[in-house]
Amino acid sequence: MVIPEETCIRDFLFSRLEKADICHEWLPLISTGTQPNLNAAKLKDWELKVPSTQERKTIGEFFHALDDLAAALARKIELLERRKTAYLQRLFV
Repeated sequence: MVIPEETCIRDFLFSRLEKADICHEWLPLISTGTQPNLNAAKLKDWELKVPSTQERKTIGEFFHALDDLAAALARKIELLERRKTAYLQRLFV
């Protein structure tokens, strides 16, 4: 998949593909056998509706901000877990 350099398109496309995965939109395109297979030839027929540039930008920025927030919260949780471990080590000597 070749993605133009425009950030709004990349972020929108990433969010749209993530939604397709969550909603199992790939299932009708997957060949079953010994191993499920999704190839480029089948993916060519998958329709991707693309909104206006401004709407793509707004959607992409929204989900990018949510990803940043989730990452920041994950870092905060990790720091709190480290702090808890340190307190438990000091408290129960």
